[in-house]
Amino acid sequence: MEGYAAVFRTATSREAALGLLEQADLAPQGRASEAQPAGLSEPSALLVYGGLDRTLNIDVASRELGAAFPHYRCVNLPSIGHFVPEEAGDLLASLLAAFLREGEAE
Repeated sequence: MEGYAAVFRTATSREAALGLLEQADLAPQGRASEAQPAGLSEPSALLVYGGLDRTLNIDVASRELGAAFPHYRCVNLPSIGHFVPEEAGDLLASLLAAFLREGEAE
């Protein structure tokens, strides 16, 4: 986490980081149906989030995900914050592998 915080320590670095964000193209890439594992007959998604995340509004994320993917699953990792891959990479990998295996079985 220290590495992420370092970017925002000085006014100059904060301005530079925010400048990069302003230039980012955050438009959705493709349609929901294109994002499903190959074996799934219905579009599906897995949302893994940290219960300690103060950035993600899980109610909004769940509503939007549910609209795009009727067969989505939400997994709350109660002791994890915003950076799930960094804080619980092995657990995330096993959840993703299980999700993809389930799609292949359908």
